[in-house]
Amino acid sequence: MNGLHDCGGMQGFGPIGHVADEPMFHSPWEGRVCAMSRSVGLAGKTRVTLGLRWGIEAIPAVDQVRMTYFEKWFASLVNRLVECGIVSPEEVARGQSDPDKRMISTPASVAQAIRANLGRPDGSTNTAAKPNFEVGDPVRVRNINPVTHTRCPRYLRSRTGIVVKHRGAWDFPDTAHITLAISDRHSPLPAEPDHVYAIRFPAREVWGDDAPPTDFLYADLWERYLERA
Repeated sequence: MNGLHDCGGMQGFGPIGHVADEPMFHSPWEGRVCAMSRSVGLAGKTRVTLGLRWGIEAIPAVDQVRMTYFEKWFASLVNRLVECGIVSPEEVARGQSDPDKRMISTPASVAQAIRANLGRPDGSTNTAAKPNFEVGDPVRVRNINPVTHTRCPRYLRSRTGIVVKHRGAWDFPDTAHITLAISDRHSPLPAEPDHVYAIRFPAREVWGDDAPPTDFLYADLWERYLERA
């Protein structure tokens, strides 16, 4: 979706600061939110984990500006848990579970939670489809404006670049992170592996004639975002 989260190329946000030796979590609650977001799908509700990014992107822009990184994670987690019926709005408001509510899934084990949070992420996957582009091919980023999650940066759409590397096939995020309103309201779409390429864009192609002529921008993009130039 074209929300405030996709702010590449936008101005007025001020400098990006750097904190030496900054900790991964600034408070213990941030670590707990991260662990819950990664572990919640292990208890027989795997589909809940698919909407993390979409849940963050759906947060109203006025709230996006004021919220910290893990506050957005927490808001997305709560909204997805309520949507899937794991908790109720009343339970969230009270901060306590309903003692009379029947447990709808088996809690994840400690070992499962550790693997989900500390295990290595999966690498590239396989697909029978052959890559449509080769190194050196000129490509254009399609001008798409989906209302759901996408990893196609808005500032690169309709821009032309050159394929500099094929990075293998990876799950297509636009379908791996959303759900379909079909027979099961929360059935996830298939991940649909798709080829990924490193694309080099001249800075002037992206930012205009004021950009330095010797600068380039590199972006990894799924094949479905691209067309021949």
